[in-house]
Amino acid sequence: MSTAKSAFFGLVALAMAVAAALQFFIVFEVDDKCSDADIHTAPTIAGAALTTSFFANAVWLMARRKNAETTQRAAILVWTLVVVIGIAAAGATLGQIQHYAELCTSSIVSDIHFNTIQYVSIALLALSVAAPHALKKDKKALMPTLAADGAGLPLVSGGVTHKSPLVFI
Repeated sequence: MSTAKSAFFGLVALAMAVAAALQFFIVFEVDDKCSDADIHTAPTIAGAALTTSFFANAVWLMARRKNAETTQRAAILVWTLVVVIGIAAAGATLGQIQHYAELCTSSIVSDIHFNTIQYVSIALLALSVAAPHALKKDKKALMPTLAADGAGLPLVSGGVTHKSPLVFI
C-alpha cells in the first residue's frame, strides 16, 4: 500500500477513534452531573459499538491477507452492523442531549457544549464511513485473450488486468 493511502486510512481510523472517544467523554462528563436519570445508555452504546468496529476491521484485514473470503465477508457484516448501531446511538445521544435539563433534577453545569461535541462526533463518523468509499480501487480481473490452436479453435490464455470503477465485495 502506498504511503499516501496508508496516511489516508490512518486519518480515517483517527476520525473513528475520536468519534468513539467523544461518546465516552459525554458518558463520563454527565455521569457525575446527572445521577438521577439514566442518560448514559445511548453514548455508551455508541462508544462501545464504534470501538468494537476496530476489532471487526482488524479481523477483516487479517482475513484479507490470508485470502479467507468467508471470514472477510463475516467481518464486513459485523463491522457494518456495529458501525450502524454506533451511528444510530450517536444520533440518539444528540436527541437526548436536548432534554438533559428536563431529565436531571440537578442542573448540568459544564464548560462543555454537548451539542457541539455530538455534531463533531457525528460528522467524523459520517466522514470516516463515507471517505474510504470515494477512493478508486484497482480491481484486478482476468480478461481472456484468445489464440487459435492448430485446428483453428480459440484457446484462452493469460489475462489482462483492468481498472474497474465499481467494486463489489
